[in-house]
Amino acid sequence: MIVRDALRNEEVEIVGVAEPDEALRAEWCETCSCDGFTRVEDMLERCDPDVVIEGSRIGEKLGVVQLCADAGKHLILDKPLGLSLEELETMAAAVRTSGIELSMYFTLRYWPPFFALKQAVAEGKLGKIVTMISTHPHKLALDRRDAWRFERATYPGTICDIACHGLDFCRWLTGAEPVRVVATHGNATVPEKPEFEDHARTSFEFDDGATAMITADWLWPEEAPSFGETRIIVTGTKGTATLRAWTKSELEVALTGTGLEEVPMPQVELKQFVDDFVAAIKAGNAPPISNRDVFQTAHGCLMARESADNNGEPVRIPIMWE
Repeated sequence: MIVRDALRNEEVEIVGVAEPDEALRAEWCETCSCDGFTRVEDMLERCDPDVVIEGSRIGEKLGVVQLCADAGKHLILDKPLGLSLEELETMAAAVRTSGIELSMYFTLRYWPPFFALKQAVAEGKLGKIVTMISTHPHKLALDRRDAWRFERATYPGTICDIACHGLDFCRWLTGAEPVRVVATHGNATVPEKPEFEDHARTSFEFDDGATAMITADWLWPEEAPSFGETRIIVTGTKGTATLRAWTKSELEVALTGTGLEEVPMPQVELKQFVDDFVAAIKAGNAPPISNRDVFQTAHGCLMARESADNNGEPVRIPIMWE
């Protein structure tokens, strides 16, 4: 998706594809009209790109980040970021030292109802945010899901993979950082995959006093029309907003003094993520989804996973990226 959005940007040229699978490499070289390589380091040396778009397995991300940091190349990554806190620290050190920008495809920021909710909060319609509830059911697609996505050694879990969207959005909505978390996770439907969690619940406290309950699961019915669903309820001192996305796109707000009203959807598209990133890099600025956003969100999710691994033990979350 990210590469296809980049191809639609007239200021972007795809200059190389690194992919060890020969058939997949050939397919994308044809799509992008560019040369192909089996190794990332060869692509970096031969093509000298300004930005690298990553789509590798989670366990391969650390190597890609280190290679790009050493070469001074900016990065766009898919989530989740890494497998462990140790990997995260190593990535952060490489990014800090190199001065590159590392952004992540947090799609909620570029979908109309979420953008409309951000606008409403920024305009002060809801007052100070007090509580947030964010739910994220997804389809498991068990028969099509890669085996490595069921093992902790190669997949960091449902909190890091899905709840990260909710945490990033709550951070973006409030401008606050999570400082404490209590979480649980479990496996209700695929006991034959003992290292996998098909559902998770997290409860975050933020440094401005707001709280967020974020749930994520792989229990959305296969027969449903979309890949998943998101419902968000945000309550502030002046009102409450209720959001629904994917099967429908809608936002309602109930405000003190005016009552319930439906908010019109703004004109925003997912492809604007790449457009905004390119514009920021060309101007020498940090992209809208910044290093801080990426590392703070990933760190918060790994700390939540730690709480869940320890049966809901409360965990304090230090600031990782100042």
